[in-house]
Amino acid sequence: MLSKVQREGCHILVATPGRLNDLLTDEFSRVRAPGLTTLILDEADRLLDDGFSRDIEAIIDLLPDRNEVDRQTLLFSATMPKEVMHLVRSTLKPGFSFVQTVKPGDVATHEKVPQKVAITAGVENFVPCLIELVKREQAKYAEQASTGEPVLPFKAIVYLQATANVELTYQIFENLRDPAGGQFARHLLAPTEILQIHGQLSQAQRTNVADRFRRSKSAILFSTDVTARGMDFPNVSHVVQFGLPSNREQYIHRIGRTGRADKGGEAWLIIQNAEASNARRMLTKLPIVADKSLEAAVVDMSKDAQLPASLAATLTQAGEAAKSVSRSVKNSAYNSALSQNRMGRSYVEVLNRWSRFGWGMETPPEVSHSMASKMGLSARDGLNIASRGSRHNDDENDAFGNDSRGFGGGRGFSGGNRGFGSGSGGSRSFGGGREERGFGGRGKGGFGGNRGGSRVGRGSGGEKGGRGFSGGDRASF
Repeated sequence: MLSKVQREGCHILVATPGRLNDLLTDEFSRVRAPGLTTLILDEADRLLDDGFSRDIEAIIDLLPDRNEVDRQTLLFSATMPKEVMHLVRSTLKPGFSFVQTVKPGDVATHEKVPQKVAITAGVENFVPCLIELVKREQAKYAEQASTGEPVLPFKAIVYLQATANVELTYQIFENLRDPAGGQFARHLLAPTEILQIHGQLSQAQRTNVADRFRRSKSAILFSTDVTARGMDFPNVSHVVQFGLPSNREQYIHRIGRTGRADKGGEAWLIIQNAEASNARRMLTKLPIVADKSLEAAVVDMSKDAQLPASLAATLTQAGEAAKSVSRSVKNSAYNSALSQNRMGRSYVEVLNRWSRFGWGMETPPEVSHSMASKMGLSARDGLNIASRGSRHNDDENDAFGNDSRGFGGGRGFSGGNRGFGSGSGGSRSFGGGREERGFGGRGKGGFGGNRGGSRVGRGSGGEKGGRGFSGGDRASF
């Protein structure tokens, strides 16, 4: 494209801030804009993130002086936080116009989409929760479709914060197989297609995945925020977010991928109990309802328990699928999550539970000395710090290293009168049973209780806590 611009000139140039700055400062690119009359900044709220604002300021300095060449500047954003106003004042002319394209009185898309939050015992519960949700929605669609009722088939975008976590979760779901099918078992969630998209794919790969997802009738697209803005996918029935997003605007942009053109859809936020208080502060006044219908959310995977057969099957299927993912992929996901640590030393324990009870690893993945030092953490905090000069065991056929026991450190899942064992440890039951009350404790906001609306939730010990998610059909955030 650069060669074409050099040969033929250019009337409209679309670029990211960093690339545009590179082009304008590189004398060999021969890209200049001495007669520029229009500058458009799309996704203006993002231009304050990741150092973009410095690129914008550098670009503006390279453009013609507005006293010599008059220029119109336009900023677009679906959300306009207060912080963006600094960019507005520094880039627009005095007396600029603010145009609201949503009619007064209209309800914003993110307010029309039903929004639910599931609070889990740990990160290790996320995948089983999603499997349970998919199975339930597939069964609901089959039942409603048989009556001739118009209903969207299950088609979801699942958002994760990092590429490594997208890759891990995608591989786990790719490995799900119907246990009754033997060696050539069909995919457990067939005919739902499993896809992934993130920034480390080439542009051609991302385009191919996006087109496949658009054409698909039923699919799950695991994604970073590369699809959260400016992407239109038809008939998305669900948006699911794993973990608390970085900010409120990110949450809103993500759920905007469903409920488009006034079609149906719903949004789910799946977070661990430790994220609950931050979620309340970040997402206040949004119509988020606490949902306790996912049985997999409340299972304590560190304890033995008798479970319903369907739940035990789901947990076993998730464990077997995770067992087939290579150690290198798990290491990358662990280290990536650790690098985004927003909870301090307690987050190491969270991640170690995830690796042990979600992936079956007796020993947490190794962390380099440099990363541990940078984060101010040590082996005393629970990190498995690699010895200097050591190499990780990336054997594709030995996902759990030398551990011959089954998923979950040798424990099996027991459901009713049927056992769903995993490996040689399948004789013991595994899980935490069903919990009718919410999470919380003395003096802390609870998630649950039997009262809805704005009433106070109750903790698992029945103690009255601060305000939080409340249970029941009218629970609110």
